[in-house]
Amino acid sequence: MNSIEFGRKCQPFNKEYKELFGKVPCPDDYACNRDEFFDALKKAIETKTEIEKLVSVRAINSDPTKIF
Repeated sequence: MNSIEFGRKCQPFNKEYKELFGKVPCPDDYACNRDEFFDALKKAIETKTEIEKLVSVRAINSDPTKIF
């Protein structure tokens, strides 16, 4: 699935998530693949739990001079 298809698949759930929590989660912020993110997004809405409690937040590189 390409990014456009993924975005369309997530769009209705993003709207529901925003109504519940006031923000739309970005898949790039989480350490999981698209399928895991989508499943977590749906579960977050069903259980009214923020997505951060269902999937790990991606670690951020604190040294801007270090290349991955």
